[in-house]
Amino acid sequence: LRADIPGEDEPELRALVVASQLDWTSSGWRQREEKTVVQDPGQMLLLRHPISAFERHCRAYIVDVLAALRCHTDVQASDGRGMVLKYCASILACIRPSSSDPRHHVVFSDACDLSPRLPTQELLNDQASDFSLARRILAEYHPLQPEMVLQLAAQRHPQFLCPSVIRKFVVPIPWAAEMPLIVRGYMSCPWRREEMNLLEYLRKSGSDGQISCRYRTTHKNSRIEMPLSEWINVVPVDASILAATILYSRSNDQYFGQWLLLHVPFRCLDDLWKPEAALLPDSLRFLGLCLLHRPRFWRNPDHVAYELQQEAKPDLHISNVLSELAARTELVDDYLSGNLVKATTPDPPVYGTTQLPDGPVKLTVEQLRVVRFLRGRVEVALNAKWPEDNSVDAWDVWLDDASIRHNLVSCILGPAGSGKTTAVDIVLAEAAARGAHIGVACPTGMLATGYRARHPGLDIDTVHGMFGLHLDELATAEMMRPYDLVVIDEVGQLPTWIFERLMRLWDATDRRTALVFVGDFCQLTGPDGTTARQSFRWAEVRLSTLTEMRRCKCAQLRWKLQLLRSAIPSGRQLRKLLRGHRAGMRVRPGSGWPTAMDIAVILQETPDTTFVTISRRASAYLNRLAIRALFADAEPLGRIPCEPTDNAENFDGPHQTSAEPCMMPLYEGMRVRITRNANKRHGFVNGMGAVVQRLRQSGVQVKTDEGEILLIHPITTETALADGSIRRATVFALRPGYSTTLHKIQGATLSHVSCAAERAKPPHASTLTRSEQNGRAQLIMHTVCANAMQSPDEEVAAVGHMADRQVIAKKLDS
Repeated sequence: LRADIPGEDEPELRALVVASQLDWTSSGWRQREEKTVVQDPGQMLLLRHPISAFERHCRAYIVDVLAALRCHTDVQASDGRGMVLKYCASILACIRPSSSDPRHHVVFSDACDLSPRLPTQELLNDQASDFSLARRILAEYHPLQPEMVLQLAAQRHPQFLCPSVIRKFVVPIPWAAEMPLIVRGYMSCPWRREEMNLLEYLRKSGSDGQISCRYRTTHKNSRIEMPLSEWINVVPVDASILAATILYSRSNDQYFGQWLLLHVPFRCLDDLWKPEAALLPDSLRFLGLCLLHRPRFWRNPDHVAYELQQEAKPDLHISNVLSELAARTELVDDYLSGNLVKATTPDPPVYGTTQLPDGPVKLTVEQLRVVRFLRGRVEVALNAKWPEDNSVDAWDVWLDDASIRHNLVSCILGPAGSGKTTAVDIVLAEAAARGAHIGVACPTGMLATGYRARHPGLDIDTVHGMFGLHLDELATAEMMRPYDLVVIDEVGQLPTWIFERLMRLWDATDRRTALVFVGDFCQLTGPDGTTARQSFRWAEVRLSTLTEMRRCKCAQLRWKLQLLRSAIPSGRQLRKLLRGHRAGMRVRPGSGWPTAMDIAVILQETPDTTFVTISRRASAYLNRLAIRALFADAEPLGRIPCEPTDNAENFDGPHQTSAEPCMMPLYEGMRVRITRNANKRHGFVNGMGAVVQRLRQSGVQVKTDEGEILLIHPITTETALADGSIRRATVFALRPGYSTTLHKIQGATLSHVSCAAERAKPPHASTLTRSEQNGRAQLIMHTVCANAMQSPDEEVAAVGHMADRQVIAKKLDS
């Protein structure tokens, strides 16, 4: 196995490699001058790939295979046994033994007999040469797709041939709703023994709940003396009936409820309950029941790893699942032992959410117009909903009346505090009451968490997660089709390509779904600087604009909001904005970076402030100053490896050259922010703030801004470097939480903000921060400004020249 270009002493092999193995773009392997070895930890293959082969994009090859085939070949390394299992599962359907020697195989079977002129059995000629057989297949068989194409597409479109009966079963959640008929039949089944679980019952019963006819036939033909009702309880399950169970991912606690239902026998759902589970919060309850019912399985990582290997999961995924399971198990044990107590009071409101009052909501004329318009769009979507499959008359009406299927794309625009969220919340509640299938998508996980707190029963996720923007578009064409109403928040942050892709997904629904965009284009734009309004399809959107700032009762504050929303303040206006709101610090504007003493003064005056910057580098610098100011005399709990992107030594200019973790000191009571989306349902989302409580064996215990107790476990990640190589690092998804960037707090509600404008701001960054205190709206913002924002030490390079000292902040809900 080689990945180099042979020398002049191997002329024939060199000619083959140069002619067939040089790629257009990349070799797929990292540059490495050392000899080929297999690394012991993780069994990683490290090929010798010198600079001469790396620069010419030489693909890896097996010498004997290349010499025999004399054509382009490729070598791909697999992480664990997952790819091998997938390959074997796809190729076995095409392999059949030859007529005379079962050790010989051909890659065609009667299942793919496409030509009536050439039955597959005629190919089983052991006397024919390989060239003759290949020529006859290509000349007369006329396969529609080459075998190589099928193998390459097996990940998305696996070849699967199974003579067994496959029962698809969407596993319900215990105690969440009424159990389906098949579960009720299992509970009342008279012929099964008490030890038979639901999964075994699915593979031994028929659609009517009786013993499967296949087992009946086997029992009859085999002339088994044991009665059928006794024999069916002792015979092992075979491959005649398979159960295809649909489950949540293991990061969701509801998965463990589904696993409990499948693997633990019960006659009624109360048999699955344990009194100790009442001590656990909802986010750990089903895992706790699994640990109480089946401790030998769930407390043994080898058993869980084996199950994941059977599902063809890669080793990287397996290690992360085991790490998360260990952390959550440690939390469960502490709750069961009484060291942790479930909160008896409601969790505090999530930053950035607005709860509707219990009574009627008084709407303005503008809001009433928006609500009525959206009600009409939802009505059209529900009327155009596809009828049930067995309703012939309904399908006739639906197909004849094409007018009911035409819908419009809507967009609600308006400044902060104009009531956009209130109007949308009313429509969401009404549509949910009518049984509509609703999806809400936001640009960030933090915004999605806010919606999830207000509407716990809806499908709420990030735009990327809900519509699979990381996947090929063809594979996601049906993702919007099941929804009757889709709300996309913060449309101003959507780049043009995402907006156009969402419109194409809407086209795939026959334009039935009520698609609603909400936001304000006078706020932050997307990461690439483009907006939805630049798309050629923006003309198809029906706009509704709210102009009145309902929540702002202060005339002075309204002036500031209107000024900063769409204009750059003049020098006189800027001085008026900043009057009385400069940070109490020793460094004056123009004298350089603030010091740790300056940050300490600000934190002493306003302990709950959040420092907001434009660049991540400046945010990291202020975080270090805050930790130095607050915990100078404290003993750290430890130092943990964090995101490689936070380590400045990993970068050579804009290029990442290494993936060494950033070592972060950890202190009790320290504010941190989560950096990855691991469990969106329970607040483990990118940007979520938290406070460190303690350092445990399996991770870092924190309490989030939502009031949720999480154990942040280590995550193994892969990072692509500038040289094309892939590096792995095991890190904690945390960074200090005293400072963050402006994009991270878009749509959030913060109690206090201190803004550091360290370089030229992005468009629409100058929006106003406001708060309601003592019945009066006032500006409570510090500014930390400098003309030459240069770092005082070598840890932080120059961030840039501040071309503007304007106020940078974000609206605060009252």
